[in-house]
Amino acid sequence: LGGYRKTLNLTRGIIAIALSGLVLSLLTAPSLSAVSTTPYEAWGLVQLRAAALMILSITGLRFLYLVIRFKPRRLQPVFGYVYASVGLIFIYDTVVFTTSIFDPTDDALFALRGLIATAAALALIVGSRKGAWSRKNVSVSHSTAFHFVLFLVIIVYLSAVAGLTWVVRSHNGDWAALAQVIIIFGAIVVFSTFLSSERYRTQLKVLLNKHFFNYKYDYREEWLRFIRTLSRGGPGAHLLETVIQALAQIVGSRGGLLWLRSDNGTYELVSHIDIDHPAPGPEPRESSLVQFLTTWQWIINLDEYHHEPELYETLRLPTWLLSTKTAWLVVPLMQDVELLGFVVVARPVARHKINWEDHDLLKTAGRQAATHLAQLMAVQALVEAREFQAFSKLSAFVI
Repeated sequence: LGGYRKTLNLTRGIIAIALSGLVLSLLTAPSLSAVSTTPYEAWGLVQLRAAALMILSITGLRFLYLVIRFKPRRLQPVFGYVYASVGLIFIYDTVVFTTSIFDPTDDALFALRGLIATAAALALIVGSRKGAWSRKNVSVSHSTAFHFVLFLVIIVYLSAVAGLTWVVRSHNGDWAALAQVIIIFGAIVVFSTFLSSERYRTQLKVLLNKHFFNYKYDYREEWLRFIRTLSRGGPGAHLLETVIQALAQIVGSRGGLLWLRSDNGTYELVSHIDIDHPAPGPEPRESSLVQFLTTWQWIINLDEYHHEPELYETLRLPTWLLSTKTAWLVVPLMQDVELLGFVVVARPVARHKINWEDHDLLKTAGRQAATHLAQLMAVQALVEAREFQAFSKLSAFVI
């Protein structure tokens, strides 16, 4: 019942905002402004505008009340300054627009709106200094923030193009029409390139994660996507390729190399996706790369290895890895304390630096992937043992 009431209140608020916005759009339309030529008609339009704005202010107060009511009590004192500043603006606007319905010529209250907005801003500043407006207390998903910022960028871009087109059209000349066509065509090309370019979208995500969130990843979404990728196609179906994809997509990459331990203890290349590589032989257990991954269980960053090799102590990378130009990260696949294999992640389209969050997430995902691979290898060994047993029985029967 409580959820139903919340939904009903939210629906009523949305309907009120939609109706008020519709009224304001109709009243500000050029056609209606041109029709209302008499003072009586103009007076009525002003009153209708004031009534619509009053409904918007009251709806804002209603939403603020719902937020205060259903917010956890432990967070009520934290957001007190925010509630006070927003409520002050809505209450004052309600008074101003209610008064305008009866006396549209009184501009004194409108003149004081700037003072009220300044007081609300000061309240927000005081609240931020006291920790009321902290990123730890604001919960917005990464995907929601990304799509909101992308929508905002599109609106600003289209507004700039529309303004530039209007400026060109205002100059009556032979070149105005041609310039307008060029501007519109160029805007469409740039807009299409931005929307279709994975590089620019990735850079926008990196910018948001770096400046607007305490944590770089939305771990719930990342983990759900990782498990969904591993289980794609049913149990055991293309698991080698899905392991590469699941680990690479965490850092925005598309492919990599997967090495697994064979029966004789060496590590062999078993799968690769979207990466150019030489045809290396098996990597021995005694190699420096295998020993380093087994002992330290670190993520090897090849860029960091080339610039600061002292961080990796005695590590000596094999020739095939150094000659793979698109190689970027080496992620160990640990099964308890044993190295089951490792994944060489290719460089992403949009290059970016990785930090401790990337390392922790990749190591944890690598352990999960190693568990899936170990189960696959155990099933394959069991199938081979059963086939060998059936062959032995058949041979004994023939003999």
